[in-house]
Amino acid sequence: MTEPHGLRVRDFLEHMLDAMERIQRYVVDIPDADEFVRRTIVHDAVVRNLEIIGEAARNVRKVDADFVARHADIPWAAMSAMRNRITHGYFDINLSVVWQSSERSASASRRHFLAHSIA
Repeated sequence: MTEPHGLRVRDFLEHMLDAMERIQRYVVDIPDADEFVRRTIVHDAVVRNLEIIGEAARNVRKVDADFVARHADIPWAAMSAMRNRITHGYFDINLSVVWQSSERSASASRRHFLAHSIA
């Protein structure tokens, strides 16, 4: 299925995978949440990529509900909700939650799933 602007589920999954890989690179040398909070540039970059992941997840849900149902183990709604929270609640972002999300986004299993879904 194709979105009106020409993107397909595969495109959105690639966007998600790219954002997850960027997050992993940004936090690879960050040992804990305290250090993450201290590094403004890093947490700003992670927040931006969580927005990308959430928007892409929303688009997958909108474009292909069957795909989402086949991959119900992926928290599509939670990713979209995180995007909404950090975008609309930008003035009150809990960076400890962002740190936890960045650890989940960088997990090998999530990247593995997306890489195989794209192939």
